Amino acid sequence: MSDFEDNNPFAGADRRDSVSSDATDDGPSASFLATNPHADFGTASFMAGGGSFYGAASQIGGPGGLGMSAYDPDSALTNPFDDGSASASLAGTVAASSTPFTNNHETTSTTESAPVESNIPLIEIIEANKNHEGTSRGFITYTIRVGDVSVRRRYSEFESLRTTLTRMFPTLIVPPIPEKHSITDYAVAPTKAREDKDMIEHRQRMLQVFLNRCRNLPQISNCIVFQRFLDPHASWSEVLNSPPVSTLPRYSLRAPPVDPSNNVTEAHSYLPIPSANGVVRNRSGDEEGKQEAFFADAEKTAKEYEAVIGGGLEKVARRILKRYTDIAGDYAELGGRFNALSLEESDSRMAAAVEKVGQAIDSNYLVTNHLVRELGRQFGEPLAESAQFSGVVRSVLKYRKQKALQLELTSDSLEAKRRGFGTSTI
Repeated sequence: MSDFEDNNPFAGADRRDSVSSDATDDGPSASFLATNPHADFGTASFMAGGGSFYGAASQIGGPGGLGMSAYDPDSALTNPFDDGSASASLAGTVAASSTPFTNNHETTSTTESAPVESNIPLIEIIEANKNHEGTSRGFITYTIRVGDVSVRRRYSEFESLRTTLTRMFPTLIVPPIPEKHSITDYAVAPTKAREDKDMIEHRQRMLQVFLNRCRNLPQISNCIVFQRFLDPHASWSEVLNSPPVSTLPRYSLRAPPVDPSNNVTEAHSYLPIPSANGVVRNRSGDEEGKQEAFFADAEKTAKEYEAVIGGGLEKVARRILKRYTDIAGDYAELGGRFNALSLEESDSRMAAAVEKVGQAIDSNYLVTNHLVRELGRQFGEPLAESAQFSGVVRSVLKYRKQKALQLELTSDSLEAKRRGFGTSTI
């Protein structure tokens, strides 16, 4: 199976062979990456992945890698953020359901997790409707169904969920969500941009993919914030203003990479903030140098992949879809003209012949329109998501690089102070 096929979010939820092949116990976990920025992740593992962007990313992301394989609910880990309240709330909500999505487990450690079974059913977004609650202009809400439970959320809440997850799990490759409308779209036709049917359907599909990818990541599926997002009785604004979200530090670099809402100490406030353009010192002769070269190569590969997909293939795909859309519109107009012409013909035989030509052109319109929809869903959307994933990988790699720079700056500062006090290196 090719990387692209494995990345296809529409390929089915029960195709799990790709998970077992991509997510092995040999890959480093996110917590290991966070606490060991120079640890050995094995260049051989990168080469075993074909030396590709996905091979590198699967090593960086740990078990599950990019989370781009089929959804697998059979693997889950206890999350230190789950204090049991969310699970209890959800248990009460779905008491009548045969598949309640609760996690009956005890947290064994704030940094170590015990394997448990995740019972969250497959998530569906069944509809998107305009809601006028509290506003005259209205907004679009997406109805999420999890088992027998339904909850409505708007796009801005999905956006804040993803932002919160990236703050809670800075070393995890959090799946992307569909992009916002461009400023140009709002400037040209603000009402159409907000209520464009094709855009709403696109968001509905891709937000469903996002939720199921999150469901497939044990760190997120067992996270209290994600569970509260799926809880119809939870106010999302209250979730964002209560722990663990409210206790997250303002600067992610002045917090531990693992469990940043609980493990922050006063010492973290003294950590230096490295420059965004800083370069990790070259250690070509030791193991740390090899790891820096590995991550530099992974970052370069992700950047090249994003440029090829986002700047090349995706643009060509959009251009092709636009041309097919224009052709479909021409077919619709031409078919209508032939049908109108058939009504003007006095000769019944000629009128019937002209009408059949019009019907044939109408059939071409229907087929071409269907082709446009399927190309967009089965090819364009996974392609765009792949480009977004490469950007997510680059942001995680950037965080790791800044943490490595921070370690160097802190070590240099401590060494300078030791020399100033006339003490030897510990």
